[in-house]
Amino acid sequence: PPKSSYWRTWGPSYWCYNVRKALSRDKAPLFPTEKVKRETDVPEIVNVLIPRGQVCVPSPAASAAAPVAAPVDARAAAPAAAAVAEKPKVLFVLGGPGAGKGTQCEMICESFSHWGHISAGDCLRAERQNPNSKDGELINSIIKEGKIVPSEITVGLLEKAMAKARKEGKTNFLIDGFPRDLGNVNVWEKVIGNRAQVLGVLFYEADEDAMEKRLLSRGATSGRVDDNLESIRKRFKTYMQETMPIVEKYAAKGMVYRIDGMPPRESVWKVTRGNIIAIEEKASMSNKH
Repeated sequence: PPKSSYWRTWGPSYWCYNVRKALSRDKAPLFPTEKVKRETDVPEIVNVLIPRGQVCVPSPAASAAAPVAAPVDARAAAPAAAAVAEKPKVLFVLGGPGAGKGTQCEMICESFSHWGHISAGDCLRAERQNPNSKDGELINSIIKEGKIVPSEITVGLLEKAMAKARKEGKTNFLIDGFPRDLGNVNVWEKVIGNRAQVLGVLFYEADEDAMEKRLLSRGATSGRVDDNLESIRKRFKTYMQETMPIVEKYAAKGMVYRIDGMPPRESVWKVTRGNIIAIEEKASMSNKH
């Protein structure tokens, strides 16, 4: 006969305990019904897919004609409608450090409420200051050296910021300071792909001496570690070597809108505003066709 250790492990008391545990009302059912599985799994899945724009919410007419489905958490369904109602439109905003990109982006958002401003630099600085971020220390050292942060980190932060802004009703996005190199472009196309419509590049031109003066003046009050002469010159060198090829790439497709960033900001704004109107009209005509 089996040893005593066998009966201690597989004896009647073992089976009684596990059968009672499986049939207990306080525990999850051993074989959950389809309804239970949907109520458990669907909200979690939807919450993961909404930020990626991968959830489609049917129109009211289609919903009326379709058979009634199991209930889904209303908190998950509500933001889904806003998140996927329209493919986001993206305008990259490029220019050397101190060219006035941030100022003009703020003025665009004040005049066009459906536009949102996402600064790649601000996203990176916020992540750097996050004590729970694994990438924070790495980002801090890279920015201080005036170098470019790995594309995977940058695109991930931009995607997160854009998903948040879409929940607030924004449909068009000014992505300031991105892409910085061809690696950024490749990762953008891989991660974002056709889930966003790229409208082109708003490119603010400025010479190196003027940029230095602007940034040194800003550094007196900004507290930014990269607003010093050595970092400024490194950033300008990186900009010329890595960013200008991006401008040339989009210019070959007729997607670059060049603006002189050196005049007073109100003068620059008049040109910027005209370009935004023209870009929106072009996008509207393109979508109709």
